Amino acid sequence: MTKLWGSVALIAALLLGVSIIHLCVQTTQADSPCVQHTQYTGTIDSIDRVHNTVSLYDPQQKTVDPVMGRVNMVVHTNATTHIYIAHGNACQSASFKDLRPGQKLAVWPQGQAIVQMFPLPLRAATIVVTS
Repeated sequence: MTKLWGSVALIAALLLGVSIIHLCVQTTQADSPCVQHTQYTGTIDSIDRVHNTVSLYDPQQKTVDPVMGRVNMVVHTNATTHIYIAHGNACQSASFKDLRPGQKLAVWPQGQAIVQMFPLPLRAATIVVTS
């Protein structure tokens, strides 16, 4: 009888452990910016490494402003900006120097965006290279 209860206790402990691990993995993935959606996306047109800014354009955009060109968003970064590269649902830490023209980005701003300005200026809290 003691062996039976020992086996039941062991199985219960294993199931509880697996449940806790599964919950932790789900929480980590849900918190990961690599699986969250943002309204600010674009493709890198150019990078200003002196001023830590990235100019983005929308490759689906049909018309191009004759004065401003194809750039529709300028993303400003600083030392507090988190930069990641998405690998499926996982995020790998990256830095500003890892950004290259042609990469697609998702951007989460610090504070509110000033949508009355063009190109849209954003101070980035988080940037994810999506492809």
